[in-house]
Amino acid sequence: MGLDVVVFKSTSTMEREFSGYCFQREPATGECEVIDPEGVNLTWEVVTACDRRVGNIAHVATLRETTAGYLGEGSALDLLMDCRN
Repeated sequence: MGLDVVVFKSTSTMEREFSGYCFQREPATGECEVIDPEGVNLTWEVVTACDRRVGNIAHVATLRETTAGYLGEGSALDLLMDCRN
């Protein structure tokens, strides 16, 4: 088990890159979806700004411990680690 993180491009960025297309944000994932014209599927590389493998659960736990003093309670990393239980 491990943690991967993804940053999706904004709808405004996608509309600049693909003029003539309309996009909306998918609520569950944050990914941009084409709403007009219908039936258009864009590749993962086109809709993502960045994706990275953070590491396995042990690496993430070490990262959490190391950064706890800097980020404080309730950080995104802290919340992600709580989800594993």
